[in-house]
Amino acid sequence: MSKKDDQNYIFSLLNDIPEKLSDYQTTPLTNEEMFKYRESLRQNIKKTKSSRKKRTVLWRYISMGAAACLLITLTLFDLQPRSEQIRASSGTNHYSLSSMLGVSSELEDYAQHINENHSISGGSVTLNSAALDSGRFSIYSTYYYDEMQEIPRLTNGGWGRAYGSTFSDTEAILYKPEYRNSSSSPNNAEYVVSRQIPYIQRLFVNGKEMICETESDLYASANGVLQDTAAYFFSAKDIEFPARITVEIWKDPSQKAPETTFDFMLKKENIVPDKKNIELHHTAVLPDGRTLTFKRFVYNTLGIWVEAEYEGTASDGEKYGSSYLQNTDENDNFQILREHKLNNNRLLFSPDYITSLYSQIDAMKLLEYSITMYHYDDSSDTARRIVLDEPLKIPLK
Repeated sequence: MSKKDDQNYIFSLLNDIPEKLSDYQTTPLTNEEMFKYRESLRQNIKKTKSSRKKRTVLWRYISMGAAACLLITLTLFDLQPRSEQIRASSGTNHYSLSSMLGVSSELEDYAQHINENHSISGGSVTLNSAALDSGRFSIYSTYYYDEMQEIPRLTNGGWGRAYGSTFSDTEAILYKPEYRNSSSSPNNAEYVVSRQIPYIQRLFVNGKEMICETESDLYASANGVLQDTAAYFFSAKDIEFPARITVEIWKDPSQKAPETTFDFMLKKENIVPDKKNIELHHTAVLPDGRTLTFKRFVYNTLGIWVEAEYEGTASDGEKYGSSYLQNTDENDNFQILREHKLNNNRLLFSPDYITSLYSQIDAMKLLEYSITMYHYDDSSDTARRIVLDEPLKIPLK
């Protein structure tokens, strides 16, 4: 792409943004408010699935309203290296895994790049790449739909299942923008549930299905093009290398067979090494009755996470959501780590959405996270945040 074409592409993106401040919604769009909106959305959708297993949780549906969705769009674009921006604009939409996760490009040195395209009903899917560290396995794929209007740009959603749940418990949903008129900009769209259900994955390692907490973020980078970044939470210590990975693509768990299957190998050298691995000794009593002990902080090119163990059971699981670690640094970078279950009593806290905080960790001396939970009142349909008095402090130097 020439410099002139590149500039024209940037200008075309800016054309989507109205120059009149009065065109924007008046609702404040701080990161914390977007987070609260998402938590409320999780709980509301959970109520509609009461007939399913109680432990089935909601996944990272990013339906936060049009203006918030626009913010995510611009954030994803801004986080991509310049070469990735140009490559994406050419129409291939093959972003790198590091770009989609918003992490260091060093990840590409460890990721397994598959880049195979298979036909599926209504289009095709490319399994782009995969990466794992000691607690997570990430798979990035791209779906191309023949009926482009079914997946308009800025459509978003997710799929996933809880720890211990079988494949049949997988939940999936998409939200698509509907505009008031043909001249409406992205921030003036109303998000509605799409009739189109996204494809989901089933993962096998060395022939054994991974029954673990799984979640995926979905984002339409262009009409008919859906980016899927899936995360599987399990310990790499449980894997025998070299490992044969099988990823099945399904339209619905009730189908008799997958739409297509990808097979590839992972070596021990593919495990992303830790840049920081800090032992922690912090215990907290959560509002739901559990005692939580933070054991370890890990930072690598795949991101950051905190490992913890808990004792006891939740006293009122229907009214309390997940536990979170929240941080706002001196540069107003806001980050949320949400709990994911690794096994019987082990938790892994990982980022709830893309953030730039990870990129500054090498220069930071201390990370301080408030420990929070949300208590839900069904009668008033509200959520109250509870913050523990003592924060989790992580020394980085």
